[in-house]
Amino acid sequence: MASLARRTVCLEDYCPDSATRKEATEHEDSWYIQPKYSLGVAMGLTAILGIVIVLQFAKNIATSKRARRLGAIPGLRRIAALFRATGYHRMCIFSFELPSTFAVLLLFFLFIWTTAWSFAIKPYYRPGMEWGSPPLGLRSGYMAQAMIPFVFALGSRVNPISLLTGIAHERLQVYHQYGARIILFLSFVHTLPFLVGPYRQGGARYVKAYWYSSDHNWNGAASLAALVWIVFSSFAKFRKMNYEFFVFQHIVSFLVFLVFMFLHCNVSIPDALYYLYVSVGALAWSFFGRILIMLWANEFRFSRATVEALPAGMTRLTIETPLRWTAGQHVYLRLPTINPLQSHPFTVASLPSLNLHSHSNTLVLLARTRSGITRRLASGGLKSGAPILIDGPYGGLPRPMESYDTVLLVAGGAGATFVVGVLLQLVRAMEEGAGSCREVKLVWAVKDEDCIAWFAPTFERLSQLASFSNVSITVHATGHGAGAESSVEADADKSAELDDVSPALDTLEARDNASKPLYRIESGRPDVPALLREAASTAPGTRLGIAVCGPPSLNFDATNAAAALELDLARGALPGKSDVWLHAESFAW
Repeated sequence: MASLARRTVCLEDYCPDSATRKEATEHEDSWYIQPKYSLGVAMGLTAILGIVIVLQFAKNIATSKRARRLGAIPGLRRIAALFRATGYHRMCIFSFELPSTFAVLLLFFLFIWTTAWSFAIKPYYRPGMEWGSPPLGLRSGYMAQAMIPFVFALGSRVNPISLLTGIAHERLQVYHQYGARIILFLSFVHTLPFLVGPYRQGGARYVKAYWYSSDHNWNGAASLAALVWIVFSSFAKFRKMNYEFFVFQHIVSFLVFLVFMFLHCNVSIPDALYYLYVSVGALAWSFFGRILIMLWANEFRFSRATVEALPAGMTRLTIETPLRWTAGQHVYLRLPTINPLQSHPFTVASLPSLNLHSHSNTLVLLARTRSGITRRLASGGLKSGAPILIDGPYGGLPRPMESYDTVLLVAGGAGATFVVGVLLQLVRAMEEGAGSCREVKLVWAVKDEDCIAWFAPTFERLSQLASFSNVSITVHATGHGAGAESSVEADADKSAELDDVSPALDTLEARDNASKPLYRIESGRPDVPALLREAASTAPGTRLGIAVCGPPSLNFDATNAAAALELDLARGALPGKSDVWLHAESFAW
């Protein structure tokens, strides 16, 4: 960014004194009142946060068991369905998939608001640089400054915004990423007047003289360069190249950005520094919060992992831990013997013990071999019994799936690690007579049938439970070698020999379901929109819950199909259904 400094650079023979400049610019967006723009943006963002907190609180009350009767209020369900439709619907522009329509509208409002406020006020420039910094550059710079603490907080897995709203950190990543892009845009709007201003006054010679006149200009340029790198290196293609390297360079980059911003904003009016202090506070909250969570989860000692190679490039880690979690949550593992400075996210594919006071729960994680830590895991870089530290759990389902009459689970590839955890929770609830779930349908798309071995022990174990009669599992083999449709029967003898992915189910009473197929195998990709429409029209009960986890294309189809169902529900064109709810989990953030 360019200079916010109080010092005025004179490029002409005449240089007005401070009192003269202050009097001349008093009614023309004076330098002295510029902090009002950062305060206005900060107050606006705080107001938005307050509205979200109230809406989240109201939503939690409305979805509680005691308050479901409020759904009978005329029009309330239809209004709720419209809001959910905007939260599910997504657009695609030239093969680029945008976030949800709700997120796009909110971010577009923020962009238009700050941009219009920057350009709506005149003047943009002073008569000369000796009369002070360009007001357009100052306004936009202060607005960008006010957004920095919010963007920093939104990017942390432990942050005050998640604490206040109850929204998991991975759901806030879209606002962190696009918020940084808005800051980058405002930073360019802030910088360009400090190039155009002196150029208008005396050409390239004046530009060079002005920029070499103060260290604040170069500190700002360095922070702008760091911000450009932060934004462009955060695009999905770069992140996917090597997740661990992305995290490392991202941390280094924003620390460089922060240091130069402190140097750049060290001016006579200290308001800009206040927002940097809050940003440092958000980082400290995240850093020390993660340390406390990690120490608490591990009971101030290392856990030990058992490592097992599975077919189709999957590795299973089994950890005995006092930690408790819920279906669909994820943890970060820190592996001192591989890379003690970094951690990697893994979705939990098991359930904790039924005994709430148990200090021995079996945490099962499945890691798909890609790059970095997962590649080293697959190549034997982590030996069984190696020390690890668990950070978490985080995320999970904001609503209990067992409260829905029918649940549809859709997964693609390694996304099954998420939905199988949900399946285990639903079966456990049905065995215990808890909740209202009466039917569960799991649809899993895999490249080839070898992937089924990842969860074959789980399916075999589930088949012995009485509630499995309410569960249907369909596996779609999408690879070239996929065979014809077939059904696979349960094998009780084989089940006894296999290592179950969720030992917590062992406490449930086994029954005979010999007449029911274990799962069906079909060739070709599943028609996800058709699956959702069929579930909404034929599934028993009035409430339908959907959980999806897979590659971006699968999630995109599912969220848009769910949005269409919500619109039908709002129009009254979905007879027999009072509530449709979708939770979409992504492979990466």
